[in-house]
Amino acid sequence: VVGASQGALASYTFNTITASHTISAAFALNTYVITPTAGAHGSLTPALPQTVTYGSALTFTVTPDAGYHVADVAVDGASQGALASYTFWDIRASHIISAAFAQNLSSDASLSSLLLSRGTLAPAFISTTLEYRAAVAYRVYRITVTPSAGEAHAAIQVQVNGAGWAAVASGSPTNPLVLQEGENLIELRVTAQDGTHRVYTVTVNRAPGASLYLPGIYLERLAGR
Repeated sequence: VVGASQGALASYTFNTITASHTISAAFALNTYVITPTAGAHGSLTPALPQTVTYGSALTFTVTPDAGYHVADVAVDGASQGALASYTFWDIRASHIISAAFAQNLSSDASLSSLLLSRGTLAPAFISTTLEYRAAVAYRVYRITVTPSAGEAHAAIQVQVNGAGWAAVASGSPTNPLVLQEGENLIELRVTAQDGTHRVYTVTVNRAPGASLYLPGIYLERLAGR
């Protein structure tokens, strides 16, 4: 008023006016603050609080670290989904944007090695080959299998001749698997962190027993003895 600042007022009253006066007002755009908060294993860009003017726009980029992915982006506590970026349009208030990150789940459902307590795998084991065969003598009526997972978080199960799945620790032998005479199907199911699974099979042929007949005499001998 008459060149003297009165502050940022919504109104001003002249009281007991005895002279002419000049009143002036200056205006500025409202400003707001957008505050980013990034969880562990990732970042928001820009990373620091941003001061913006009324009606403006501002974009944040969401970047996970290697081996991680965006789990969720929230604005003022409300989930926006797993976004790679988020733009505030026509800003008319202050806001908080936050991002959470999670580790990628492995899809590796392979075995790195597979060993038999008796017999020899054919062909020789490689992780990409799923079907194998082996032969044992008749006297071998049980066998153990030692599978090793290609990825530490994968789970392994085994069954023989469809008798039911049993868990087995990676790098450890199974409980003894009973073999019937002839062909036996051993299955190893590997399940990755993300649910992907792969089944390896070993068909073990247990040699049959042999019988010898003589006049008036019945003898049985065991093959391989």
